[in-house]
Amino acid sequence: MDFILGKYILHYTKDALKALKFVIIATVIIIAIIALKYKPVYAVTISGKTIGYVENKERLEKKIDKFLNHTEGPIAFIEATINPEYNLILASRTTKTVDEQIYAKVKDTAVTTYKTYAITVNGEQKAKVDTQSQAEEIVNKVKAGVQQEVNLDLAITEVFETNYSVSSTDEALSTLNIIKDEKIAAYEKAKAEEAARKAEEARKKAEEEAAKARAKAGTVNTSINVSYGNEPIQIAFIQPVSGTISSRFGVRSSIRSSVHTGLDIATPKGTPIKAAASGVVTFGAMKGAYGNLIVVQHSDSIQTYYAHCNSIAVSPGQAVEQGDIIGYVGTTGNSTGPHLHLEIRINGVAQNPQNYLYQ
Repeated sequence: MDFILGKYILHYTKDALKALKFVIIATVIIIAIIALKYKPVYAVTISGKTIGYVENKERLEKKIDKFLNHTEGPIAFIEATINPEYNLILASRTTKTVDEQIYAKVKDTAVTTYKTYAITVNGEQKAKVDTQSQAEEIVNKVKAGVQQEVNLDLAITEVFETNYSVSSTDEALSTLNIIKDEKIAAYEKAKAEEAARKAEEARKKAEEEAAKARAKAGTVNTSINVSYGNEPIQIAFIQPVSGTISSRFGVRSSIRSSVHTGLDIATPKGTPIKAAASGVVTFGAMKGAYGNLIVVQHSDSIQTYYAHCNSIAVSPGQAVEQGDIIGYVGTTGNSTGPHLHLEIRINGVAQNPQNYLYQ
């Protein structure tokens, strides 16, 4: 029984091997026929439309990636606008592949974005260059020698755009120098206008002060109202004459009936008397014990008196500058010898001149 079963199995095993061999041979023949007539390719589709075939998908994708990642020079980045899709198929061996055409299509439709550096004036772009160092060099050249008060308002900013357009250094300098010259001219004009405005204000103020002084011209306050304090003032006086102090403020003597309202400086007859500060002459004439008296109004409240003059060199209403000669030392009026009697009055009250000069 076992012998018969063994022969039976052997018989069918041989038949199975023959059948398998036949299948293998048939498969090889079929593959050979397919290989002779067909080849594996990738159908490339864009937006669902087949545009061609390529044999090596990886090689093409690597080439496309290399192009998209090329960011040398001013190129910031490159973006593809189409996205090819690949499907492996068997195609006739006569099917042509279009690797270069597909690469060219991706390349031609890609969008390149460039990074440049814009030089702005008041926030508005005036020139663009390739590098930040180039922009900084141009800005420094434009600023060179310009006064700090002139606000050129130059700045540098990064610009990303698909249209690559830059200026040369010379072109940028030419454009910006024109703007610089315009800003300098505008600054000088504004400065001149401001100076003119201030000068006009000063002139009007001087006229107002002169008008006030002229209104007081011909009158003089010779009251014996004195102050022994030290009231601060905003005027820096100079000495009207050089000499020796012969009588101080506030003293009494046999030649006067009251306290001394000024300071006596003994000096030779004919010595020029200088205005202690700028102002307007409000009095210039003989005035009793003062003799020839000159009064200069320096502000609404401050006056200086110059008494016992030999002669007077100014007239009421005349403007004088600090240091101008207004008269000459003499001994007119109640005087025992040539000297200058100097008074400083604030709101009509005589102050000690030595609080302000001859210290």
